[in-house]
Amino acid sequence: MAGCYVHIPFCKSRCYYCNFFSTIKTGEADRLTEAIIKEMGLRRDYLPQQRISTIYLGGGTPSVLPLRGLEKILVGVKELYEVDDNAEITIEVNPDDVTEESSQAWKEMGFNRVSMGIQSWDDKVLKAINRRHTSKQAENAIERLKKTGFKNISVDLIYGLPYQDVKMWKQGVNKTLSFDLQHISSYGLSYESGTRLSQMLEEGRIKEQEDDIYNEMYDYLCDCLTNGGFEHYEVSNFSKPGFRSRHNSSYWNDTPYFGFGPGAHSYNYTSRQWNVEHLEEYITKIASGVVPHEKEVLTSQQKWEEYVMLRMRTREGMDMNHAGEMFGESKKESCQKLAAPYLSQGLLQCCDYHLSATRKGLKILNRIIEDLIE
Repeated sequence: MAGCYVHIPFCKSRCYYCNFFSTIKTGEADRLTEAIIKEMGLRRDYLPQQRISTIYLGGGTPSVLPLRGLEKILVGVKELYEVDDNAEITIEVNPDDVTEESSQAWKEMGFNRVSMGIQSWDDKVLKAINRRHTSKQAENAIERLKKTGFKNISVDLIYGLPYQDVKMWKQGVNKTLSFDLQHISSYGLSYESGTRLSQMLEEGRIKEQEDDIYNEMYDYLCDCLTNGGFEHYEVSNFSKPGFRSRHNSSYWNDTPYFGFGPGAHSYNYTSRQWNVEHLEEYITKIASGVVPHEKEVLTSQQKWEEYVMLRMRTREGMDMNHAGEMFGESKKESCQKLAAPYLSQGLLQCCDYHLSATRKGLKILNRIIEDLIE
């Protein structure tokens, strides 16, 4: 079983908080589409004999790619690789790209899951982070997707945004719940180096939210969604029963995956590799039969660090018996000793040999993970 991620870097405009590789050179859409399909052919031996169980088109903004390009990419994956009949096939979209025509076309192509970036329901906040849609467009997009027949819709929300207060956040969470969606992802805003938002912060044009505000927003999110029938299955992800993101779950559960497109990452158990984050270089080198990438062979310590980091983000946490089998009893025992103070403080819990974070622990999870790794 393997995952397949396709990176579409095009955006009509850049969001001020985003540090993913993206470009506004959407005129190169046809050339990029052909390059991605060619890369798929060049890398068929990367994960030999692995069936693809999830396909995820992310970005950037995949919904800005012409419909013919999206269709070519999906057809290319299915022609070049063995894809499960019940594969989860996701496309990331922006609300203003969701029309009756595009929604119907995505469904007919084979997409069975849509992930939409709403981020906020307040137009002032959306403008402050340079999102190009309005709250009304987001409402209309959800209704169009439902009308088309999509039964697996996920939306993204961000808390801690400029000009966003607790009351506004609570209203947004409740509004999101009113649409009867299957999945919600929500992230605390982080100011990434090199982004426009980080620059605005340094210039004093905006202020960062206090930790207490972040925590209050996160607590309300968790309480409201779990009371609304959602399973809190990962730090930032909530789903109705049976609607966990299978693709994202594969990252947390050590499933190998292909990554196609500029900037895309791949993993095959022993190493990671990532394509160049440069549109023209990617297209040109692929055309010549070369996949422009860098590669890192993972050491046993790196594998351990990723094992702890990824599993501790999930509701199930880390299976200590499995950890011992994978990395040795000494590693397991060391981790248990390091976890003891957090267990006594109620920040971690251990049930049926599974070590996981409590709600309180989730708020300082990065610090806990760093200590467990050491």
